Amino acid sequence: VDIDDQEPVEEIAHSLDAVEPPPPLALVVFGASGDLASRKLLPAIAALAEHKALPDGFTVVGVARTKWSDEQFRQAALDAAPYAGPEWKKVVGRFRYVAGEYAEKPTFDKLKDVLADADAKFGTGGNRVFYLATIPSMFGDVARALAAHGCNLPGDGGAFARIVVEKPFGRDLDSARALDSALHGA
Repeated sequence: VDIDDQEPVEEIAHSLDAVEPPPPLALVVFGASGDLASRKLLPAIAALAEHKALPDGFTVVGVARTKWSDEQFRQAALDAAPYAGPEWKKVVGRFRYVAGEYAEKPTFDKLKDVLADADAKFGTGGNRVFYLATIPSMFGDVARALAAHGCNLPGDGGAFARIVVEKPFGRDLDSARALDSALHGA
């Protein structure tokens, strides 16, 4: 085939412009008031938002011990990506926040209510991704608490519930095996 006979390929201005948005979901970030979230995770989500690589039914629910309101969390998200434009501001307007201890029932009761509200208001479809941006020693506690409080399954109509663990995955082989066991137990 003569290369000159082919249709020109549309040039992509940025690699994120070629990313297909995932299905609707609520991204629950444990450790949302911490350094990892503000320096890495929130700016990365802002870049996805600006390149329209997030679904319409997307929100972030921050969970941390810091006593913030939804508005304070939204402001922290905006501050984490000051270069971001209107798409990011639109997405951040849907963010929610749950203050509480990582393994305590009241935290998870409120989280379940916030997730049900996100499904109803924002169309997150019962899909959940739990991102553990906590200190590594809390990974197992959070995973066990998700299971103990019934958050380890998709919400009504959802297709998935996943846990994302930020490295390091244990201090050594024994602690990595213990963490693997805790995560699979959830």
